[in-house]
Order: sequence, then structure tokens, then C-alpha cells
Amino acid sequence: METVWTHCLELGLSVVLDFGFWTRCERDVVRARASQLGFEHVLYALECPEELRWKRFEARNLAQTSDSLHIARETFSSLHDRVEPLEADEEHVLVSTA
Repeated sequence: METVWTHCLELGLSVVLDFGFWTRCERDVVRARASQLGFEHVLYALECPEELRWKRFEARNLAQTSDSLHIARETFSSLHDRVEPLEADEEHVLVSTA
């Protein structure tokens, strides 16, 4: 993906990366690469209460389509536990999705 998004930036396009960033290291690598190329970057942090997130997953699970993945509650919790919260020095824009 890095080859694609960096090339898009070089072409003058805006890029939205909507993947990963679960760890500080992942976020630092992308920020450093964008800065190295001379581009501005903004990190948006989505804020949504855990129970509301789970209700949205449940609704998606019930509407199961061929292109969606069923996520069990245990998996949801396990994945949630892997996310490293943003640290105080990580500039970001907070977006409430509640």
C-alpha cells in the first residue's frame, strides 16, 4: 500500500489511509514517511463507546452479506485489546461517531 499512497501524494492527490494504526509504531511509521516526502498529515481518531461499537457489529452480523465478515463478541473484545490508545504527544482530530 505504501507504494500506492506515496505515489498518489506525489501526483498531488489527497490520500485517506483507513487501515491499521492500531499501534504507536504503525502510526509513527506513516507519519514519518509522509513528513519525509514533505507532505502534511492529519490523524483522525474516531470516538465511539464500546457498547455502541458492539451494537453496530451485531447489526452487521445479523445483516450478513457475502462480502461481510461475522465477528463474534470474543473476537471483538480480543481485537479491541490490541489497540494502543493515542499518546498525549500524538496530534489528532477527535471525531465522535456516537
